[in-house]
Amino acid sequence: MIDWISDRLAWKVKSMNSEETASVELLSYFFAFTLTNLLVIVITISFGIAFDTLKGTIVGMAGFALLRAVSGGYHIKSADLCVLLSSAMIILIPFIPLKNWHIYLLTVISLFLAVLYAPSKISNQTNIPEKFHKHLKVISLAIIASNFFILSSVLALAFFIQSLLLIRRI
Repeated sequence: MIDWISDRLAWKVKSMNSEETASVELLSYFFAFTLTNLLVIVITISFGIAFDTLKGTIVGMAGFALLRAVSGGYHIKSADLCVLLSSAMIILIPFIPLKNWHIYLLTVISLFLAVLYAPSKISNQTNIPEKFHKHLKVISLAIIASNFFILSSVLALAFFIQSLLLIRRI
């Protein structure tokens, strides 16, 4: 559905000014990226309000997005499935209480995975030259390690899930 809408929007924009617009493929990618992120934000915030978990929902979404921006990771090919799974994950995280030792354990596992795999599959996601990717690993580790001080179960789960998405075949 998102891809179909994105394609239609891209063709519409291209037909309005074919000389001065980007390619249909680039426009379609832009619309799909924007719609996917916008839908995840709207859906998760709506559920956060409805279930009175807005703070946890926003913290989980922000933590996940921040770590993902610098560490990369697996991308689901279907935009519709991405919206569904991302929204479900962010909506459910605030409902999972963790004891402090669980928070520490998930944070350590997340650090371990980030040491091994970050950044992962980020070349097509960022304009940062590859020679600076080692800095992205350090930034990823710092973001995850911050939870040793914050001790947030929401962040521990968000970072852990994002760290699992870093795993790739070596």
